[in-house]
Amino acid sequence: MKKILLLFGVAFVLNAQSQTNTFPTTGSAGIGTLAPNASAILDIVSTNKGVLLPRMTVAQRNLIASPATGLLIYQTNSTPGVYYFNGIAWAQISAGKASTNLNNLSAVTAVSQSLLPGTTNSIDLGSGAKTWKDLYLSGNANVVGTTTLGGNLIFNNTATNNIQFATSVAGGNGMITMFPNGTQNPDRMVIQHSSTYPNWGLQYQDTMDVFNFVSGGTPVLTANLGYQRVGVFSKTPGARFDIGGSGTYDLTGAANYADFRLGDNSYNLKMGVSNAGGGAGDVYIAGSGRLYLGTSNTFTRSQTVAINQDGTVGVGSFVANAKLGVTGDTISSQPVISATATYTGGNSDVRGVSSSSVIAPGYGYGVYATGGYMGVFGSATSSTYTGTGYGVYGNSSGSTAGVRIGVYGSASGALTTEANWGGYFPTKTYTSELRVGGTKGATGYVAAINGKLIATEVRVDVLANWPDYVFDNDYKLIPLDELEAKLNTDKHLPGIPSAVDVKKDGIMLGEMQTKTIEKVEENTLYILQLNNRLKAQEESINTLKEQNAKLTAAIQSLIEKGGK
Repeated sequence: MKKILLLFGVAFVLNAQSQTNTFPTTGSAGIGTLAPNASAILDIVSTNKGVLLPRMTVAQRNLIASPATGLLIYQTNSTPGVYYFNGIAWAQISAGKASTNLNNLSAVTAVSQSLLPGTTNSIDLGSGAKTWKDLYLSGNANVVGTTTLGGNLIFNNTATNNIQFATSVAGGNGMITMFPNGTQNPDRMVIQHSSTYPNWGLQYQDTMDVFNFVSGGTPVLTANLGYQRVGVFSKTPGARFDIGGSGTYDLTGAANYADFRLGDNSYNLKMGVSNAGGGAGDVYIAGSGRLYLGTSNTFTRSQTVAINQDGTVGVGSFVANAKLGVTGDTISSQPVISATATYTGGNSDVRGVSSSSVIAPGYGYGVYATGGYMGVFGSATSSTYTGTGYGVYGNSSGSTAGVRIGVYGSASGALTTEANWGGYFPTKTYTSELRVGGTKGATGYVAAINGKLIATEVRVDVLANWPDYVFDNDYKLIPLDELEAKLNTDKHLPGIPSAVDVKKDGIMLGEMQTKTIEKVEENTLYILQLNNRLKAQEESINTLKEQNAKLTAAIQSLIEKGGK
């Protein structure tokens, strides 16, 4: 309402200043004329002034909320000019105008000729004496028929100007047609080097749907559209990318003999999917000379193998710390190294793992293993084999003085010294698990030693009761006279094996030790009995001595009295 009042106020002032303005409440309004055109709502007439539209930048223009169709503004930046809103977007009002004549050209190139074609559908825009220099087209140019160029055709491609071959229909498939029709046309050189080199250039084989880059008639690069394969020096590629090698298979050699080279200073060879596809390449050859086999170079369960420039190979880590270094991960519980022999050619001692380290006499570890639970675990699965199977086999030999140990065991670090075992052979269902000095075992025994045994200490855990029961009050000792009789008859202590039995069966060390202690304790009781008897006898003797002394004194007293 305020804007309408202001407009009428301005009109009133203008009307007061000039009698050439008219603003009727109905019909056409006129500025500079009292007789506005009836077809215009507003008729402005002037010979020395114009109409000034609202001036604004693109940003200011875009802030207009819900612009009406046909709204006019003057844009001051980004291709300045008069713009109008066409109901969808802002469009610039072109400064040019349509014309059918070329009379507006300069005198040098003026052609007083209509651009409309004649009766023969042709038009001549030049002459034999004068030629066109430049032709600029800002829109589409449709050429129907044959276009003959007497000189070179050069397309100057820039960031904003390019050439496109396409149909006039949006999304059309027609681009450049090499053949008139059909799919069995003869081979054609699409791009030819020159008439001097007719068999150099780009060739298309319509019968096979193949593009060939031909050098001297020989395909150098082949693209098979039907099978979607590319071949280098391979006319019939058998894979997605097939290189016909020269025999040297050199990846980084000179161009005249190298079979394949791909990459840059960081990676001479990089094959696999891109980061956007879920990985970072399956194969890398880094500029440092390291070969990666995996899906990244971070070794987070995806990098599998790295072959380093120093000749080391890392599996699970490119830091090998050995000629072959294998590093497991924190997720998988699979073995870090697994070796399986599947030889089926006959009977042979095929080694699952073979290792040798003989640096010098007295130096070298054939196998060095450290485990949190087991350092080395050996198992022999002999199945139906009737010979000897060795779970662990150790051998040490030498020709000079020195100690040779076939198997050596050591243990330390337990809370109690009894828990440190240098060797441990658990008893299960086997007999003679440990055999020393021979292969013959003793049925029912854990260890069999064929030879002498020496030790600084031997501990035997006795299964039966230790003979402290001898000291029980109800324990009955054999009277000494009966014991004497048995000894005279049996010639050995009761409960102790005879010499014949020991020669035949040997002795049970734990059992014998128990019986020995039993006899020692019985002897102790016998000694105590004898000691008690001696004490009683000593008391009787002392009593007799006292009585004898008293009697002797009495007799002596009587003798002395009788003499007086």
